[in-house]
Amino acid sequence: MTLIDYWSTTCKPCIQDLPKLVTLYTKYKSQGVNFISVTDEKDPKRIETANHILEKNQVTWKNYFDILKEFPKKLNAAGYPLQILVDSNGTIIAREMGALDTIETKMQNYLSKQ
Repeated sequence: MTLIDYWSTTCKPCIQDLPKLVTLYTKYKSQGVNFISVTDEKDPKRIETANHILEKNQVTWKNYFDILKEFPKKLNAAGYPLQILVDSNGTIIAREMGALDTIETKMQNYLSKQ
């Protein structure tokens, strides 16, 4: 299972959620949950800002920059923070706008059935 976090440097709730995401990562990585971040930035200065924010929050999972703006088109992402939970077959289990408690509950439910 993979949790995809879609965020932007201009989104205050996204940045405020990072410590909770780090806590979730620490809690679930040993259970096989992968984390990926996708940052909606293409400007070099914003990319630098994003890297600083990630480093400051001790984010150790992979972050990708959506330079070509493909993520919103492919996954109908109209805003952030958006978390998408995907199983190992690529099926979307959950899709929430900044509802990390709901995402965690759905993550726990999925893991309990494995």
